[in-house]
Amino acid sequence: MTTLADLIPDPSSLLALEPEEIAGVALELLTSSGPNEPSRLHPSGFTSRDTIGKYPDRQRDEIECALMEGWTWLLQEGLIAPRPGDTSGWHF
Repeated sequence: MTTLADLIPDPSSLLALEPEEIAGVALELLTSSGPNEPSRLHPSGFTSRDTIGKYPDRQRDEIECALMEGWTWLLQEGLIAPRPGDTSGWHF
């Protein structure tokens, strides 16, 4: 499974991105999951260690916030949306 750290190895480079740029990386992560891998279409799965990869623990909170900014941008632009009738946070 491709991780964020695979796509952008330097955490400083990731944290320098604007939300819409992070959204592009987020789309790449969302589409890289195979059929037998856990879904990343839930905010908690999207910010899991399996998605983020190996970045220093001291930057984890900041990286999670940056990812959620990208997630929010995707929502605002209509590129992802909540699953109809789902109250547990899943998206499509």
